[in-house]
Amino acid sequence: MIGIGTPITKEGIMTKRTFSMIAASLVVATGLFWARMLTSPPVAEAAMDNGIDVAEIVVPKGMPSFDDTYQRHTGVLDTLN
Repeated sequence: MIGIGTPITKEGIMTKRTFSMIAASLVVATGLFWARMLTSPPVAEAAMDNGIDVAEIVVPKGMPSFDDTYQRHTGVLDTLN
């Protein structure tokens, strides 16, 4: 364990060789990742469904208007009354 007052030995610091090995492994991993992405990219599994047919939507009659329902809650449009 390296502490205060103990000399720093070669085992206690990152040597140039250790740094080079870490950098090389990072470069190899990055290269393999991008090679995989370029040769066979992931395919999205989402698909377009038919959704809702807007022609079949029926608007109910007799609903209160937006102004009647929400104007009193906002307080912004109170000056228009």
